[in-house]
Amino acid sequence: MDTLQFISENRCQDVKRLALSHIPQGVDLQYALIQIAGYQIAAQKLPRWAACDGIIYPKHLSMEQCTSQSVSMFKADLVKELLKGRSCPLHYADLTGGFGVDCFFLSEAIRSLNSDVICRYNEMNPELCQIAGNNFPLLGQPDIRISEGTAEEFMDRHRQEPFDLIYLDPARRDNCGGKVVSISDCQPDVSALQDDLLEMSRYVMVKLSPMLDLTRLLSELKSVISVTVISLDGECKELLVTMSNNHAGDSEIGSVNIDSKNGPGAIIKATLSKELSLPIKTAAGAIAPGTYLHEPYACHMKSGLFRTLQHRYGVQQLDVNTHLFWSETPSADFPGRTFRINAAIPADRHSLKQFFSHTPQANIAVRNFPMTVAEIRQRYKVRDGGNHYVFLTSAQEVGRILLDCERL
Repeated sequence: MDTLQFISENRCQDVKRLALSHIPQGVDLQYALIQIAGYQIAAQKLPRWAACDGIIYPKHLSMEQCTSQSVSMFKADLVKELLKGRSCPLHYADLTGGFGVDCFFLSEAIRSLNSDVICRYNEMNPELCQIAGNNFPLLGQPDIRISEGTAEEFMDRHRQEPFDLIYLDPARRDNCGGKVVSISDCQPDVSALQDDLLEMSRYVMVKLSPMLDLTRLLSELKSVISVTVISLDGECKELLVTMSNNHAGDSEIGSVNIDSKNGPGAIIKATLSKELSLPIKTAAGAIAPGTYLHEPYACHMKSGLFRTLQHRYGVQQLDVNTHLFWSETPSADFPGRTFRINAAIPADRHSLKQFFSHTPQANIAVRNFPMTVAEIRQRYKVRDGGNHYVFLTSAQEVGRILLDCERL
């Protein structure tokens, strides 16, 4: 049996079991396991890749770090709006190509605007370059030009070429494998390269860690048109920064949650000055059984656009530092989780002890509260799970409060 046949026959099998099982002679087991594991990740994360015969997958870390298909398609739509109406030819480059997911979808989006396009993939890892050279033609884009080298080397080679869009996804890990949260600690350092990037290209788009502080990011980068916080299925995945030398106004902050099955939800966006100009409305003493609690998706929490959220959806904040929202009636399109409040009680020691003595199992969350979830579970012997959703928080004019809810 050859290796490709083995991969085809076992691509849905458990990789760990395969590694310990008897392998037919002639099979390159290490390569086969990488391909089988890669296919299984792609089946969930990159269905277009998984559906294509002949695709080669990289080692696990590259598959783990690559953008999900639904997120990359969302970015492709942003690029189409950004470059719509631009004169031809259009010139695009991904300076940190990786497995090539973002490069592929952004190239596809740009080609949909006009056939006169130059698309470039650059990557410092020679193995990933070879993989991209194999995969792009199979996926229907044989004309993406592939080069090997660092982002800085690419810039030196193509400094005289006018680009419409340059895209970068700096590595967010240090040499020991730990995650980094500062732009200057990433490779390449976009803050150090930004002047040259903005001189070379009309637009520069950068994918950054969601761990970065937005205020610090805006102080380190120039000419930022927008920063979009992107979540996938409720989990914060990245900050997408768009820059242009022609931009001199305020930066727009945006946030969106993408459902892997249903696509992007509502995009919440505002400049910081617009956000701060909106009045804050708090629920005050109106919290009661039969009313509703709303918890924003992680991306909207990260963006900090709480006033914009309450203004757009007609909800009120429990407290300016709590970031949970309340309404008398359910808000069906609120971007997050919605709960019906069944009980609202003071969160003093006696009341908590009495409540948890009758509720030994609950999903617990704390916001603007002096105890952690672990401390609450240990002190009151509460198991995780069940149908109760308990929020321990603080509310305007009420103080510390326990909200016993059921999820809608």
